[in-house]
This record gives sequence, structure tokens and C-alpha cells, in this order.
Amino acid sequence: MNFSVVIIGKNEERHIEKCLLSVLKAVSQIDLCEIVYVDSASTDRSVEIAKKYPVRIIQLKPDWPLTSSAGRYLGFVNTSGKYVFFVDGDTLIFKNWPEKAIDFLEKTEKAGGVAGIVHEIFIDEHGRFSGMKKNRYNTIKTGEVKVFGGIAVYKRSVLEKAGTFNPFIKATPELELSLRIRKEGYSLFRTPDPMAITYAPVRESIREIFRRGRSGLYSMGSTLKLCGTNGTALQYISERMGFIISFGLLLSGVIVLTFLSLVFKKYDVFALVAGIAGLMFVLISIKKKSVKSTLLSIVKRSVILYYTIKSLFFDRIKDPSQYPVDVLTVKE
Repeated sequence: MNFSVVIIGKNEERHIEKCLLSVLKAVSQIDLCEIVYVDSASTDRSVEIAKKYPVRIIQLKPDWPLTSSAGRYLGFVNTSGKYVFFVDGDTLIFKNWPEKAIDFLEKTEKAGGVAGIVHEIFIDEHGRFSGMKKNRYNTIKTGEVKVFGGIAVYKRSVLEKAGTFNPFIKATPELELSLRIRKEGYSLFRTPDPMAITYAPVRESIREIFRRGRSGLYSMGSTLKLCGTNGTALQYISERMGFIISFGLLLSGVIVLTFLSLVFKKYDVFALVAGIAGLMFVLISIKKKSVKSTLLSIVKRSVILYYTIKSLFFDRIKDPSQYPVDVLTVKE
């Protein structure tokens, strides 16, 4: 097998048909290609819709830990292509992308993977259009990048050497994988070729911030602990956690100084701290041109900080080999 497409999804009845049609069209000229849809125990019509198309369907069981990484992990285990294209079920793939990706990877020995331009369409909880971000990663020329999103093509040989997605990781699994790939001496590339259009929820909303927190997408403490087991923890802190560490230190400083000033009745210190905090809020609001955006940013960072600390102390790290592999085969 030369090319494997692993499509992951849970309750994607709104998008899965369009996704499958775009993938089938995109790989129509590729010989020895397989497509597998990995369903994470959907309770809607996702599987029923997918059955109509010439793709293999496997399903995770509802009592398993369900993560995007688990879908990719089991998709990798259940395919054999020389190149593996991971696709989210809410995504449309551009027709010529797979062939361009294969050509690039065959010509670039040090490449562990490649991705292209991604356009994002934002939708609300009712599926209504809410906005669009063209060229999300602002790609204008081919170059090395530190991390991909969830949609990218990898060399199977590199994933076998570095290890594929860890099925237990919920927060920043793509970065954790990329650190291992780069540690093995390979590079990741993004080209200015159109790759995908993806439908995404509006991230900067109170509802989405707390949903992502409850779902474990902000539990970076567990990812940090995993990185500590393979020697990439310092890199992970440097590349992903700088903003949350600085926010945590600032928040801690404000809380401690406020507490001490009130306990020792140093109201002038309290007034100074409050004044500095207020000035920072005003300056950030001016920069963002929105008080609402500033408030959302503070809420988001607070939620990330909470779940990062919680996962750092309470989440257990598990080896990928502990994840069950006896998937339900819905369609061969």
C-alpha cells in the first residue's frame, strides 16, 4: 500500500459526507490507496452516512478513552501505507493535495511530514456560519515548521521510528508528536499548496473555552509529564507553555501582594497593585481594540492554567501499548 488516509470523527453527521466525497476525489488518481474512517463511538448518523461510500469503517468502543489521538493511533495501526494522511471528519481536502504531498516527501529525505494551506470556516453550535480565516498559518512559501495541526501527511517509517500519536493525550498531541519526530532528526514542512478547508467552532467564546477545558484540551500538565519521559519536556515548555507560565506568575504575584497588603493593612500597596492591574487591562484592551476580547483572554488563560495544574498533579501517564486495539469493524 502506498497511501493511507485516516479520517477521524465523532458525531460528524453534519460534515462527514462532504469530507468523504472530497477525500475520494482527491485520491482518485493515486494507485494503491486505502481510506479508513475511525469513528469515536458516535451517537448520531455519522457511521450510517459513511457506510454509503467505499471506505473501511472501524469504531472505538464508548467505554474507551476517546480522544482525537486515539482515533489517529488506531487508524495508523490499522493501515499500512507508506504515507499516512490524517484528516479530521469536519474537513474538505483539495483535489491535488495528496499527490503534491507524496511528491514532496519522496524528494525531501529529511522530511518527516508535510502540510499545506488550511482555510478555516467558523460555525456556531447550530452550524451557522460565523466567520472565516483564510490561510490560517499565513503560509507564503515552503519552509520548516515546529508543529502541524491535526491534518497532515507523514512518512510511516518516521512514525514507526519516533512513535505515532499517543492515544491517551488530549492536549496538544500534535506538538508532543512533533517533538519526538524532530528529536529523531527529521523536519516538518508546510508548503503554500492548498490542502484543506476545515469547519471549526468559534474558539473565543465562553462556551467553547469551558468545553475545551472539560474535554481535556487544555490539560497540558499531562502532556508535559509525558514529554518528561522522552527528554522533550524543556522543549515543550519553551514552545507551548511560556504564555501560561508568565500568566500564572503574574496572577500569583497579584494575588499574593493583594493578600499581604490587606492582611497588613498596607492599603497604599493594594491601591498600587490594583492600579497597575487596571492599567495593564486598559493597555491590552487598546491593543486588542476590544474590552470583551481582553476579558475572554483572561478567562481563557485562567481556565488553561487551572486544567494544566490539575492534570500535572492528578493525571497518570500511560504507555500507548495499554490502549485497547480490538476495534469494532463496521465495514471492511
